[in-house]
Amino acid sequence: MQLGEELRDPPVDGVSSLVFAPDNDSILVTSWDKTIRIYDVASNTLQRKFTEGAPVLDGCYQDPLTILAGGLEKIIKRFDLNNGSSEDIGRHDAPVRCVQHCKDTGLIISGSWDATVRCWDPRTSPMAPICSLPQGAKVFSMTQSGHRLVVATAHRNINIYDKRMLRLAPDPEQSRESSLKYQT
Repeated sequence: MQLGEELRDPPVDGVSSLVFAPDNDSILVTSWDKTIRIYDVASNTLQRKFTEGAPVLDGCYQDPLTILAGGLEKIIKRFDLNNGSSEDIGRHDAPVRCVQHCKDTGLIISGSWDATVRCWDPRTSPMAPICSLPQGAKVFSMTQSGHRLVVATAHRNINIYDKRMLRLAPDPEQSRESSLKYQT
């Protein structure tokens, strides 16, 4: 694939997230057209496509052969890229806007328009959240850096957590209003 070349078989509606694979030359694309697509960038080919019942707002890689995604169905799902199977990980009370896999703790972290961030341990069954962190407003964005989890919510609020302490200290280490003029 050359710089500026379009992907073959792109989504037919807006792209809601795009994530590069950490270990190979693939990208994960979620879309409002209810699909999750995995592309091989080097060969410009669609490797795998999953179709859901509602728009998919975010996705991430759990490992090179497993992805996580969530959206308007209010469910966090895990997808096996080898055999195409999927399983439900957990549920929110409103659409899931953000999904992250925390490599150092093994947790799956989801943020939702129900104004919560929930942490899931994929080793437990049945899967129930091990903690739920109230945000006070809809979660719009979430990222990790080192031992920190940064959550951006409505009303330009930003909450910062220590990922190592999520079960023990559900209050953010820092809460602040974004200095940006518009919503994060």
